[in-house]
Amino acid sequence: MEHVPGTEILKFEDFELNPRARTLHRGGVPVTISSKAFEALIILVRNHGQVVDKDALMQTIWPDTAVEEGNLHQCVSSLRRALGEKADERRFIATIPGRGYSFVATVRVRNRKTESPRRLTWVWISCAAAAVSLVPAVWFLSGRMRQSRVARPIPLMATPGVAESPTFSPESDQIAFSWRSGADGNAHIYVKTLGSESIRQLTSGSYSDSSPSWSPDGKLIAFFRRQPPSDDLSRCIVPAAGGDVRVLHIKKVAADGGIQESWSADSKRIFFAEKPSLDTPARLNSLSIETGEVRPITAPPGWVVDLSPAVSPDGGSIAFLSYRGRVDHTGDAIERRHS
Repeated sequence: MEHVPGTEILKFEDFELNPRARTLHRGGVPVTISSKAFEALIILVRNHGQVVDKDALMQTIWPDTAVEEGNLHQCVSSLRRALGEKADERRFIATIPGRGYSFVATVRVRNRKTESPRRLTWVWISCAAAAVSLVPAVWFLSGRMRQSRVARPIPLMATPGVAESPTFSPESDQIAFSWRSGADGNAHIYVKTLGSESIRQLTSGSYSDSSPSWSPDGKLIAFFRRQPPSDDLSRCIVPAAGGDVRVLHIKKVAADGGIQESWSADSKRIFFAEKPSLDTPARLNSLSIETGEVRPITAPPGWVVDLSPAVSPDGGSIAFLSYRGRVDHTGDAIERRHS
């Protein structure tokens, strides 16, 4: 396979790939893709015109994890979408049946003597008062991060209203957020695809929807729903591609355990904290996506309060905060429990 120095800039059509800085631009505009898809792109472009064996690809992209060919197929499909390649064309990546993949576009290599600072990408919700309304904008930021410089924002969306809680999809090609227009007092869940002008509205009605979070497989979005005048919150899910909303669990405000929740790695469960009754401390619970069954996974003694679960990327452990003390939350610690 061809060896190219680490300071190279790889160009194909109107794309510019900088492997060392880990950036991909199209016509000077940053292209956001997942880290696994980026690894696949580097390997394929550096070996353009050659067949890259699928087993070699999987071993390089997932060096410490046993994965199936389906994972590689999803990774390459995500990469093709990011490059703007349609399902019936192979402008960039060709599938070689039984062997692997080949990058078929013409690649131009330009070596650099010095390396520019790494570009970073961010998402920012900005709200500015204008006349009688608030005008928020979802921004995509990119820029050379130096002590004396700030990121350059590129607007993705600007519309009257109030937007909150932006969150990337697992493949980093979509952003879900809640948005409330000036005419509607209720917020709803929307999805914006990067590189596209389309915005999908996923929820509607006389509810206030907030705090969207993607399932790791990218198929579902969980969120909180409040129906005025009640302050109780419903944990709901909706297909990321659009569809019916399903209520999984009613969260009583009086039994509050915070709103932080975390998906299981297999997208089958959501972990959250809640009090089992008004006079007992909050504990961690597991919520089944399929059945809606809630199962406790911790049983804190006395006035120990378990909050803020976070599932590890491999799905093997849950980190959470354990607060000790009835009134004064002192002696807090981060603990781990296997899921």
